[in-house]
Amino acid sequence: MVTRQKQLHKKVFDAAPAKLIDRPPSSGKATVPFGTMVSTKWREENPDAKLLDGAPWLKGFYERYKDSDDLFEEDHTYLKELNEWHLSQCDYPAGEENGPL
Repeated sequence: MVTRQKQLHKKVFDAAPAKLIDRPPSSGKATVPFGTMVSTKWREENPDAKLLDGAPWLKGFYERYKDSDDLFEEDHTYLKELNEWHLSQCDYPAGEENGPL
């Protein structure tokens, strides 16, 4: 009898931030993202974009989990790089309510 072990697969989202700033959010399933999924600066530059209200837990996500063991190492690295990129491109002080992550 052959027993199979369940394999865990992790898809790491690591798109370059520079590729995200000038493109609208899109999904093959025609879903609409929550406003908290995009930066405040992007929303200001794209006022006609359709975004949903909700998911307030996403605001400040990086600040809450940057020192946590609850995320994969790759996710920590990506979120750190994304936060640094936001801070270099935008005028948001770290930890501000309308800041990057």
